[in-house]
Amino acid sequence: MLGEIELLEFINENLEQSFYKVLEENYSENSQYDYLILFSGGKDSTYLVHIFKQIKSGRVCLFMLDNGYDSDLTINNVRKLARELECDLYIQSLDVKTLNGFYSFLLTQKEFLKIDSNPLCFFCSKLFCALGVKFASKMNIPIVINGASAEQIALGNTLASSYEIKMFEKLTEIKYKKIIKMLDELPVTLENENIKKYFDKIFNMPKNVKLLYPYLYLKYDIDDIKKRLEEKYNWSDPTEQFSNEEYWSSGCKLVTLLGKFNQLVDGFSSHEEKQIEREYETGTMSKTAYDSWKQHNEMWKYSELSGEDKMIIKKLGINKGDVR
Repeated sequence: MLGEIELLEFINENLEQSFYKVLEENYSENSQYDYLILFSGGKDSTYLVHIFKQIKSGRVCLFMLDNGYDSDLTINNVRKLARELECDLYIQSLDVKTLNGFYSFLLTQKEFLKIDSNPLCFFCSKLFCALGVKFASKMNIPIVINGASAEQIALGNTLASSYEIKMFEKLTEIKYKKIIKMLDELPVTLENENIKKYFDKIFNMPKNVKLLYPYLYLKYDIDDIKKRLEEKYNWSDPTEQFSNEEYWSSGCKLVTLLGKFNQLVDGFSSHEEKQIEREYETGTMSKTAYDSWKQHNEMWKYSELSGEDKMIIKKLGINKGDVR
């Protein structure tokens, strides 16, 4: 239990100061870089690069995961952006065939829908994070920065103090332990070495690296972030799909299929829709970006599948015939 004085300290806590305290506690000058930032070229991760280049010695490197579902255009634009940010960029490419087998496994095993209604994005984001932490450990980088927003991490729950953040981290650890136990009791998991390999990467991260989510501590205003990036770096959507005002998400081709997965996978539900609704309601997303998302989301749900969409669905092994 917290004492009365400790409780008052948390109530009056300045989360931004707590954030810098965490950085100071984990800082090490005995490395080539101070921070590794999980990077997509989107607004959130790019803004964190801007922030961390101004902290301490500002030695930042960028880490991107190529899962085969970003276009060459996007990846080339990310490379260009890294040069403009004057940061070293490391891109780790995964074997698409084995990764598709992993994605297919997540979508076709009902047990994973009990963990998350969208197990594809849930585990893929964890894999990206785990590979970044492993790379940082190998490079002796003490801190890895994840640009997920508080909305994405806590699903609408407000974390108002470092104590609540620590408790949330503890609850996440407990959840992971339950997932690991479930995997151990699922015989089919052990039948495919590639699938087992991906789960091992996700749940066996190095302990000598601090994983930090700055947007749990710092103010998150989407329009302000985009405005600052435009002024400082002439930033624009790396996928070149949207204007900066309309931009709201990454260019991963699987995102456009989330609405179709509802029809293809029993029990699948994309909670990203609720996340964006809450971001709009709380004022962190503008009406222009929100309207853009609604328009595209409806189009992706109800339009005819393209030839590329059908090919992806087939590769993921979830094709149930023609889907509208």
